[in-house]
Amino acid sequence: MAKFQALDPFDFTKPAAWPAWRQRFSRFRIASKLNLEDDNVQVNVLLCAMGKDAVPIFNTFTFGDYEDDYYNKVINKFDVHFVPKRNTIYERACFHRRSQLQGESVEAFVRRLYELAEYCDFGIAKDEHIRDRIVVGILDSELSQKLQLESDLTLEKAISMTRQSTPPSTPNKKKLVDSRNMGLLTAAVVGTLGAGGAVVAAPFVLGAAGFTAAGITAGSWAAGMMSAAAVANGGAVAAGSTVAVLQSLGAAGLGTAATAAVASVGGAAALALKGAINGIKSLVQTNNVD
Repeated sequence: MAKFQALDPFDFTKPAAWPAWRQRFSRFRIASKLNLEDDNVQVNVLLCAMGKDAVPIFNTFTFGDYEDDYYNKVINKFDVHFVPKRNTIYERACFHRRSQLQGESVEAFVRRLYELAEYCDFGIAKDEHIRDRIVVGILDSELSQKLQLESDLTLEKAISMTRQSTPPSTPNKKKLVDSRNMGLLTAAVVGTLGAGGAVVAAPFVLGAAGFTAAGITAGSWAAGMMSAAAVANGGAVAAGSTVAVLQSLGAAGLGTAATAAVASVGGAAALALKGAINGIKSLVQTNNVD
């Protein structure tokens, strides 16, 4: 028998690890040509490899006087001891509910499907079930439709096509504020101020948003807008942008000239300060800006 380094003993405090340990021992058994030895030798090597806690469990097993295929029967009894009987319906339900999660790689998704399928008793149809679950469970809907049109789609082909596909990019709402919503935010500040007497609310609206004479308030909506604008512009806030203008107006306290400039835009003079603040809050939170 060839010489190999002994396996680590089985951890009896983790019975769920038995299938993986048994698989490693099976490979050791073949590589070392232990499988060519007498069944009694194989069983005793198994017990020694498992560790001292294996013998008390083995002693609870019952066998006939003359057992054929003694080694495999011992393995089967350890299977029954360590691996509780599973509910196939439940296991299959878990498998068929599994879809690719946001941020989960294709490799991780496919690996998890293989793990779930292990206890579903799919038999020779196992690969087909995994293939079908990939087709309907991937996040990329366009790729899913493409896979559905492949009449000769195999599991290997499905995995290969999924790996090669670039997942559709989705905007990061916490970091990007598009120009359209920036414009809407400007309207919320400027339009709600109105003309005439209503314009006196401007400093309070800007201050509520975080644009103050002392600068931008940390943790405010304005701080979130500034951070998002900087990310979108490569690290700096562009001169003349919505954030830059509002920052300047807040810092200046919206003096006489600035008040006149804002008031000249016009708007509904009857809109109240509360409406202006809520308008700013709603638009900023729509973009999930922290």
